[in-house]
Amino acid sequence: GELHVVVLKMTATGTLVWQHTYSAGEVVDARGGMTVAADGAVVVAGAIQAPKTGTVDIAALLVKLGADGTLLFDKQIGGRGGEEGLGVAVGPDGAIHLSGTGNSSGAGFEDAFAVRVLGTGKKMTSAVSWGGPGFESNGGVAVAADGTVHLGATTNSGPPYFFLDAALKMSGARGTIGIPEGALADATGVAADPQGVIIVPAGSTTYAGNFEAGLIRFVQP
Repeated sequence: GELHVVVLKMTATGTLVWQHTYSAGEVVDARGGMTVAADGAVVVAGAIQAPKTGTVDIAALLVKLGADGTLLFDKQIGGRGGEEGLGVAVGPDGAIHLSGTGNSSGAGFEDAFAVRVLGTGKKMTSAVSWGGPGFESNGGVAVAADGTVHLGATTNSGPPYFFLDAALKMSGARGTIGIPEGALADATGVAADPQGVIIVPAGSTTYAGNFEAGLIRFVQP
């Protein structure tokens, strides 16, 4: 593939515990972010692209890693059109809720969707879409302590809006886990704060070229 997902686990003080890459298809990314389950498992949401004859197929991606970084399962979720995973949350029962934007089903040209997948990854138990006659996009998902699901979305059209079953299917993504080379380094940076209560971080690193990842840890004042 040409683009991979990188997941790092660090201690509260910034010490690297492990770092793994996930690769599948031609391109995979973590545009939907990630969350951590109660048992320490890491769940990543995003998209996977694989070439087909005359076109490029895109589907939502759901990857679950164990607390030690091992690959527990990876799934792609999609339909006749294209889907992308843009949010992920773990419910109180351990089930995984993946949200995103797609055009395989719904009321309009493009709708927000949400699916519920068992924590084992063995079954998708529900798939719904929300939208109106225009274009809708997903803005993330959250699950309350009582299991209520909250789906964020934007729209460019007025009502009526429809909450429908989504014609989506789940299959294996057949990805692989690798261990990238490299080490963590402090990055030079300044935290802009009008109240003057955030400590400016110290440290430096050498830019290696292209894109690099950064992690900023701070206490909200």
